[in-house]
Amino acid sequence: MRRFVPSILVALACLVVIGVAAPVAGAQTNSAQMKQGIRLLKVYVDAYAADHGFVYPAAAVVRKGGGLTAPVWPRNPWTGKPMAPGTGRGAYTYSVAPDGASYALSGRLSSGYIVLTGVTPDWLAHERAAEGDVAAARDQAAELGARVIKGYVEQYGMLYNGVAPAAKDVSATGAVGQMFPYWPTNPFTGQPMAAGFQQGDFSYSPGVDGASYSLWVMRSSGQVLLGGAVPQQLKSAVESLKIALTNANIWKIQNAVDIYALDYADTVPPTATQATLGNYLDPWPVNPWTGQPMAGGPGAGNYAYTVNGSSNTYSIAAQLPGNATGDVLDGDWWQLNLGIRDRLKNMCCQASVQVVKEYIEEWKTAHAGALPTSGQLTRTGAVGSAHVWWPANPWSGSAMANTDAKGDFQYTPGDGGSYTLTVRQQPVAPYAQYYTAQ
Repeated sequence: MRRFVPSILVALACLVVIGVAAPVAGAQTNSAQMKQGIRLLKVYVDAYAADHGFVYPAAAVVRKGGGLTAPVWPRNPWTGKPMAPGTGRGAYTYSVAPDGASYALSGRLSSGYIVLTGVTPDWLAHERAAEGDVAAARDQAAELGARVIKGYVEQYGMLYNGVAPAAKDVSATGAVGQMFPYWPTNPFTGQPMAAGFQQGDFSYSPGVDGASYSLWVMRSSGQVLLGGAVPQQLKSAVESLKIALTNANIWKIQNAVDIYALDYADTVPPTATQATLGNYLDPWPVNPWTGQPMAGGPGAGNYAYTVNGSSNTYSIAAQLPGNATGDVLDGDWWQLNLGIRDRLKNMCCQASVQVVKEYIEEWKTAHAGALPTSGQLTRTGAVGSAHVWWPANPWSGSAMANTDAKGDFQYTPGDGGSYTLTVRQQPVAPYAQYYTAQ
């Protein structure tokens, strides 16, 4: 009874060929012709399986000249060439199950696809199931599909703080399924695997600890447990990174506190808030747990700032999860930065007196080697009036003048175009009381 099936299929193929090979002009759209061509390919594939013990052909066979009995090969209605495997319009894709018992054939239309499938006839499936072959294969396929879902559950959980997804999210259309391009098929129904208690279904539930989960797959031979837990390595790594960021951020805040003290007569700020220190630290550090600006006070990702006004000292402590304390930075302004203000002002003096020297040299060039007088070398004198900018005394804030006051310069013109130009500094190591312009 099985041997007459191919002849029937070939007869059907001939009928379809008439429609594919010679369509009436304008009677069919390209997509309609494409659908007709895919259906013809299905006839050829089914005919091949009928002649080979209902084992469907390999993908290499399902192509022009690949071995199918195909009196007329359908053409690509967009190109006019023989239809071939591919992903463009008028192309097709064919995939067969590892045991050759089922296949899927799809063709690309103008918009969307036509998808046709085939599976071993029921009478043969029952025959093989009696021997245990088909049932075992489907059981294996069901378990393999459940293991794929298990991997999806753990990957999803790793990306969501190490927490296993909710049961409603574990489906082809749920949050987990939407994250991945492929969802396993129930080998008993041909539909996407879903929660249930029929063969090929699965049962999933998250554990009370948030990370563990149970996953059962329904096989014909019974249920199989594939439970586990979401790996915590990524969560631990992210947690470690957040701790490191919090500790690093309080160093930035400490630096802002110290710069503030420079501007406020070596007095540390009463509070280390963004409102107080924002001008000294931009952008302001972000709490890696909340995504909001770091703030003084409790809570992971924040910091504790305390000041001892009598000694002008402070401390900053990083706040970590579980009320733990991270790095603690102690700031004793007088001990750590003694003389830094004077050193910075000395540096300004040295740079400024070099500018005055350049002005003197410019004057000499413009006046045939003659030096300016002391009266001319002032902000309002002839030399200063010739320049837009005149350096300021960093101690007094007024324009540098030719005096022996700290922060002023000392200019003495000599004979033959020679002169001396020094500036008085604060004598803190490594700076001497006077610096001579170079």
